[in-house]
Amino acid sequence: FTLVQLGQSERPLKNVHHCLVNKTTILESAAILKRSRLLVSIDSGLSHLATAVGRKNVVIFGPVDPAIRVYSGFTVPVVAGECIACWPTYKGNKRCPRGHLDCMKKLTIEKVYAAAIESA
Repeated sequence: FTLVQLGQSERPLKNVHHCLVNKTTILESAAILKRSRLLVSIDSGLSHLATAVGRKNVVIFGPVDPAIRVYSGFTVPVVAGECIACWPTYKGNKRCPRGHLDCMKKLTIEKVYAAAIESA
């Protein structure tokens, strides 16, 4: 695979083939996504844009329940496990109501990679 990084960030990833962070408009990002095979991202505008142009995307979810955010069959949600969906209570105080953040700590690169390979 050729890796292209899109979006906005203060710290772009290293070791990507094409780093277009902070360099594309929404229209340019849509054109790139349209020609891509797969997007791997967090629940963000890019994931919705990929869906809009008909591309599959693997979306990483933490405390947000994918059932309330996934809009089509193009999105493959990846979650850590049982601990999910505390976001409505979490967003106000920026702390995990269960005190552990397992939704993020137990989410592994291997799980995201497996979803990406299966979806590509």
